[in-house]
Amino acid sequence: MNELGRYEQAITAYDKAIDINPQDAYAWCGKGCTLRKSGRYEQAIAAYDEAISINPQDACVWHNKGYALAKLEHYEEAVICYNKAIEIDPNDDEYWNDKAETLQKLGRQAEAEAAFAEARRLRSI
Repeated sequence: MNELGRYEQAITAYDKAIDINPQDAYAWCGKGCTLRKSGRYEQAIAAYDEAISINPQDACVWHNKGYALAKLEHYEEAVICYNKAIEIDPNDDEYWNDKAETLQKLGRQAEAEAAFAEARRLRSI
């Protein structure tokens, strides 16, 4: 089976879990990640929004939504999501790094350098 087939199987499994418990933020996030990995960014964002509506304090979901938004070149929105992830969990270097990369794409070099510096600092701990 090709990779796309595995993604479709995973999405079906997440959909079944969501049918059983529509308040399962983990299932919504998993579905979003699978959709994102298969390049279906708009659908991934919708799934992340469902997860966020259930558990708005999940930094990982905010980060994943930001990543999907960045893939669609919605950089300002992506930075907002990365900031929310960092607000919830300021010690994850990946959040800072992805924020920095997105700020670079927006031409906000000074902010990007500060975010890269924080990512490096966290990696050294």
